[in-house]
Amino acid sequence: MNRSLAFILRLCTWSPFFAFCALTSVLPHGYGKDSEGGEPVEENKLKAIVFVKIMEFMTWPENRLGGPKETFRVGFFGVEDSLFQTYNQILGDLKVQGHPIELVRLKNRDLIPEKLHVLFLGENCEDKFSEFLNLASEQGVLLVSGIPQYRRYGVHLNLLREKNRIVFEMNLTRIRAAGLDASSHILKLAHLVEDP
Repeated sequence: MNRSLAFILRLCTWSPFFAFCALTSVLPHGYGKDSEGGEPVEENKLKAIVFVKIMEFMTWPENRLGGPKETFRVGFFGVEDSLFQTYNQILGDLKVQGHPIELVRLKNRDLIPEKLHVLFLGENCEDKFSEFLNLASEQGVLLVSGIPQYRRYGVHLNLLREKNRIVFEMNLTRIRAAGLDASSHILKLAHLVEDP
């Protein structure tokens, strides 16, 4: 991990708001692509850092998080290997609200585990979105993506690149419909969106 990302991770443990401010200007022009020619590596690493910090400001029903030894499970459905590996590298040793993070690669919609807290959606999920929204409402799962078009389907949290910074959209209506909530602190930093 390069020194600037390591520094940002340290900032995240001291001051989440200062870290968010730092993240608004860390994407340099001309940063490299990953080895498979996909999303820029630096962008995905920064999105992973923003993601884990946002999770600190989200609220799940108490019965969903369990005790401090319970894992915070993040499922990845339809994402590229490079994206999953990047999130695994960044989040591997971190915690969310005192819970160790477990990342789960999901290949089949029917195999989504019951005790999932977050479902990260990759490409080509449009035809399954009503199923994912039902899952979110029934089980209190936060739906996350990095695909701008998913805002029209009701994704809860969308991590996006805007020029040279990482921004995030939140659909608070859908988040609350899933029995979750977001702190006013994080809502001040979010681009709030509604269903079209």
